[in-house]
Amino acid sequence: MPIERTLVILKPDAVQRGLVGEIISRFEKAGLKIVAMKMIKATPEQIEKFYPSSEEWYRSAGSKLLKAYQELGIDPRSKIGTDDPVLVGKKI
Repeated sequence: MPIERTLVILKPDAVQRGLVGEIISRFEKAGLKIVAMKMIKATPEQIEKFYPSSEEWYRSAGSKLLKAYQELGIDPRSKIGTDDPVLVGKKI
């Protein structure tokens, strides 16, 4: 069976909230092996390359969040101020 590798990127708020250890612990409890780890602060250029910024991408991301909110019975306007998928995608 071939070895699979996965890149995991934690957002800055996970680091600020002190969740890195808990996240790593969950991987290890699931039987996954950490083979390397590196912490960097991404530059705006790196972030721009990683996250697509087309309207189509924003619409897709926003639609997924709106669907989740709908399933949970949450009014998106009360939480994020809009129910427009593109604007929601830009906010997340």
